Amino acid sequence: MKHRNHLMLFLLALLMVALTACQASAASPGGKLLVLYKERDKFGRPNADYVATFLKKAGYITEFRDIEALIAEKESDLTGFQGLVTCYQGTDMKGADRYPAFLLKQMAQGRKVVIIGSYGAFQGLDMAPEGHLVPWNVSTKTINTFFYPFGLKFLFGWTGDSSKLEATFRDPSMVEYEAPLLKEHLTYYQYFKSVNKDNKVFLELQRTDFRDSKSAAVVITPYGGLLMEGYGFFWDAKTGKVIQRVNMEKFLARALEGPCPPVVPQFTVTSHEELLKANPLPPFKEASLGTPKGSEKRKVLVLYKKSENRKLDENPLRRRGEIVLNYLGMVPVYKPVEEGLPGADEMTSYRAVITWFSGPYMKQAEEYGKWLIRQVESGIRVVILQNYGAFIDGDNFVESPNYRKVFKALGMDCRKLKDTAAGNLPGITLCDQAMIGFEHRPAVQDLDYYYVYTSKDEANRVYLSLLDNVNGTVDLAVITPHGGMALDTAPYYEPLMNKGKRLKQIKEAQAGYIEEPEPLGAWIINPFLFFEKALALEAVPVPDCTTINGNRIFMSHVDGDAFTSISLIDRMRLAGDYVIEEIFKVYPGLPFSVSLITNDIEHDGNEYYNQALELGRAMYRLPNVEPATHSADHPFDWQSGELYVANPEHYPWKIGYRDLDLTLEIWASKLFMEKNILPAGKPCPSIFWSGACNPDAAAVKIAGQSGLLNLNYGNPMLDGTHPSIAYLVPLALSHGGLLQVCNMGANDYIYTGYLLGDWGGMKNVVETFKNTGSPRRLTAIDLYYHFYGGIKQVSLDALKYALDYCLACEIAPVYASHYCRIVNDFYATSLVRERDGWSVINGGNLRTVRFNGTVYPDIERSKGVIGYCHSQGQTYVHLDGSAERRIVLASGAIPFPHLRQATFSVDRASLATGSIEMEAWGFGKARFLIAGLAPSTSYRVRLSLEGGEMLWEKDLPAAENGTLLVEEMLKAPVKHYRLKITKEARI
Repeated sequence: MKHRNHLMLFLLALLMVALTACQASAASPGGKLLVLYKERDKFGRPNADYVATFLKKAGYITEFRDIEALIAEKESDLTGFQGLVTCYQGTDMKGADRYPAFLLKQMAQGRKVVIIGSYGAFQGLDMAPEGHLVPWNVSTKTINTFFYPFGLKFLFGWTGDSSKLEATFRDPSMVEYEAPLLKEHLTYYQYFKSVNKDNKVFLELQRTDFRDSKSAAVVITPYGGLLMEGYGFFWDAKTGKVIQRVNMEKFLARALEGPCPPVVPQFTVTSHEELLKANPLPPFKEASLGTPKGSEKRKVLVLYKKSENRKLDENPLRRRGEIVLNYLGMVPVYKPVEEGLPGADEMTSYRAVITWFSGPYMKQAEEYGKWLIRQVESGIRVVILQNYGAFIDGDNFVESPNYRKVFKALGMDCRKLKDTAAGNLPGITLCDQAMIGFEHRPAVQDLDYYYVYTSKDEANRVYLSLLDNVNGTVDLAVITPHGGMALDTAPYYEPLMNKGKRLKQIKEAQAGYIEEPEPLGAWIINPFLFFEKALALEAVPVPDCTTINGNRIFMSHVDGDAFTSISLIDRMRLAGDYVIEEIFKVYPGLPFSVSLITNDIEHDGNEYYNQALELGRAMYRLPNVEPATHSADHPFDWQSGELYVANPEHYPWKIGYRDLDLTLEIWASKLFMEKNILPAGKPCPSIFWSGACNPDAAAVKIAGQSGLLNLNYGNPMLDGTHPSIAYLVPLALSHGGLLQVCNMGANDYIYTGYLLGDWGGMKNVVETFKNTGSPRRLTAIDLYYHFYGGIKQVSLDALKYALDYCLACEIAPVYASHYCRIVNDFYATSLVRERDGWSVINGGNLRTVRFNGTVYPDIERSKGVIGYCHSQGQTYVHLDGSAERRIVLASGAIPFPHLRQATFSVDRASLATGSIEMEAWGFGKARFLIAGLAPSTSYRVRLSLEGGEMLWEKDLPAAENGTLLVEEMLKAPVKHYRLKITKEARI
C-alpha cells in the first residue's frame, strides 16, 4: 500500500510539472518533436509528459502518439517532425518486429531518435484466438537493424542483480546531477555496446561475471541518444520530489542538437546468384606430374565384388587398413571384378593385386584364376586376405577347376577340407609373435578355416600354422616370394555381432539414448609387417605426410556450423565470437583454417546489420586465420541431394531429394567469401565438405575448377574405446583420379555424443593424437572442430586442453590448405631407384621421405636434402622445396652441417662447414636445430626477412655434440625469413 502511495505521488508530480510546462510553452525555434509512448503502460502518458517538459524548455514543440497505434498504420507520415523521443516502460510491443524498420526509416529521413527508459520492443505481442496477447522474443538481428546504424549493438544480457554490476565510467556532471550513483543503485543492465567512434558515453556499466560486457547506459550518438531505464530520474519519497540523476535538459539538448547524418548501409553484399552470373565457372585443368621411367611402383590394385561391398566404403581393406598401405607409401586403386579385369598394359603400373573377398562365389571364376596366374608369372605380387573368392563359379555354382593351380603358382597347396568330429579342435603349432596378435591374440576357437592350405615352397615364411588331426597342417598366414596370404579368419578378428539395437545411455542424469555402432573388431596379423613383407617394401622409402623437418605436422581446421549460434556462456554473444576470442586470439602462434557457411552469412541480416558478416570479416582479419568455405547451404548428403517433403498437403509425408546445384554450393560460395567477407589479398583456398562429407566425382571436379583444395571425410579415432587402427581413415579418397583429402582426427560433434553427451569430450582427442604418433607416426595432428566449441565453457576448455597438449609436442604447424597440398603430393610423388640412393620427384610440397631403419644421407653429395633425423626406428630425410631431389645414401654418418629439426618449412638451404644459410617460412615458434657443427664453437647467427631487413644478430654456442639451437617467436602472418649461421672463434 505504501508503494502504491509513492507511485500516486510520483504521478501527481509528473502531471503538475507537465501542466506548468504547457502553460509556459510558446513558439518553438527548436522545431517539432514527436514523443512516443504506450497507452498500455501504467504511467505511459504522464511519463511522456514529464520528459516533454525538458524538451519544451529547450524550445521544442511536442506532439504525442501511441506507438502501437502509429506503427499499425500502413503509411505513417511524419513530415514536419525534426525527431522522435520515446518514453516506454514495458518491454513488449504490438508490431515489435516492424518497429526497428520504423525507427530506421526516421533516421534515414533525417530525424534523430532519443530513447528514454526502455527500448520497449524487446518482445512482440500476438493476439491469441482467446483474445489475450501472447509475447514472443524479438531477435537481436531484428532489433539491431535499428541499433547498429544508430551507433550501438544490442546483445540482451539483462540482469537486475547489483552484485554483478559495476560502473566502469561515469561523467558526474551528467549522470550524478542531483543524486550520487551508488553501487546499490545499479539494478538494471542491458548490453548496449558502443560501436560508433563518435559516440559520447556518460555512464558505462559492466557485468562482472562476463568478459567484454561494457554497456553504454547513458550515451549520445550522432543519431540521437539512449538513457537506460532506471538511470534518468526517480521518485524520492523523503523529499516528495522527482530527482534527476541525469541532467535531463542537458542530455536531451545535446542528443537532439545538430543534423542527423546520412544512414549509410555497412553490410551490402553481392548475392551468390549475382556472383555466379558475373563469374562463370572456369574450365577444368587436369594437372599431372607424370611418372618418370624407372619409378618404383607405388600403386596396388584392390579388387572387390559389388555383390559383397555395395559401397566402396564397405570394402574391408578400405574400412580397416588403407591407412597401413598409405603408411608404407602405397596408393590403393579399387576396382570391382564385375567391371572386368585389367589388361597386361594397364597392369604394368601396379606393384601388386590385393583381394579381401568374404565369399567363395565369382562369375567366370576360371577366367579370374587364369588372370591371377598371369600376374604372378609377370612378376606382380598377389596378396590374398580371408577368402580366395573364386572357389565356386557364380554362373553355374560348381567348383572352379583351377583354384589349386592359383595356389600352386603362389607356392601353396589348397585342398578341400575333410569333415572332422564335432568338438575336435586343432592345435596352434606356430604363432609368430611379431606377426600374429597385433591387436588380438587368437585362441584356437577364433581360427575357422574352410580349406586346407599348406606351404610348399621352401622360400615361403609361415607365421601362423595349425595341426588338424584329420586334415593335417593348415598354414593360415604365409609370406611367399610372390606375395602373401592371411586366410579365412587369420587376418582379422570379428566379434559376434549383437543383432539387436545397441543403445548407449547418454549420461545418467539425462533420459536419452543414442545408437552405439557395432565394434569393428581387431587385427590378428600385424598389417604393417605383413604388407611390408608381402609387397617387398623393406628397402623402399616412403613419401611421408606426417612430418616436416623431423617435427610432426599440426593443423587445426574448423567447420562453420554454429558460427551464429548464441553462446550459452553468457547468452549474449555468438559461439563464433567466443571461439575467436578464446581460441584464435589466445593462441596467436598457431594457424587455424576456418570455414563459414556462406548462405548463412548472406541471410543473417540486412544491409544495415549483419552480425555474422561483421564477425566473419573481423575473424579473417586475424593474421593466424586462414579462410575456407563450408559450402553455401551445408548439404548433408552430397550424393543423394537436398531433402524435402514431396507431399506437404498429405500425411504420411514422403521425403524426396532435389539435386544439388554444385556450382552454387562450391564455386559461388568461394566467390562470396572472396567478394564479401575476406580482406583484400586473402583468398579462399579450400572447401571443407559438410554433412556426410560424401562428394562424388562431379563435386570434387567442380572444387578443382574453382581452384579449391578439399578436405573432410571420416571420424578417425584410436583410443580406449576405439582400440583398433580399423577406426582410422585413409589419407585421401580417389574419385576417378581426383582426390578428396581426409581429416586425421574426429571432431567435436562426435566427441560430444552428437551434442547430447559430454560437451567437454573433445579433450579425449589427445589420446588419439598420442596413439597415432607412437609407436608409429601414422598421421599428422588434426584438431578438427566446429563453432560448437564456443557454446559452453566446458567445450572451450576442452579445445584449450587439446591445444596446450599440441604446443607441448614437437610440431610443425601448417594451415589445412598446405596439408592438402602435401597429401596431393603424396599421391603424385615418384621414387626412382639409383645406384647409390633415390630421386624424389613431386610438386615440392611434400618434403619428407622416410626410410625403414637407420640410414645416413650424404648431405654434400645429395641434391635438395637439407637434413635428417632418426626416430622410432625410422629415418626422416628433410627435403627442400624444389621439384626434384636426389638422396645419396652413405654407409655411415658423415660429419657435415645439416638440419636436425625445424618447426618452419625450408625452401632452400646452402650447407657448408663454415657457413649455413636457409630460406624458411612460417610463423609462431621458430625452432631450428642444426647438427654437424664444430663442438663448443661460437657461431654468429643472423635472422632477417626475405627482403633483407635484419631482425636480430647474436652469437650462439654450439653444444659439445655439435648441435646449435636457434629459437624465436615470430608473429603471424606467414613470412619468409633468411637464417644465416657462420663460424666464429672457438670458445
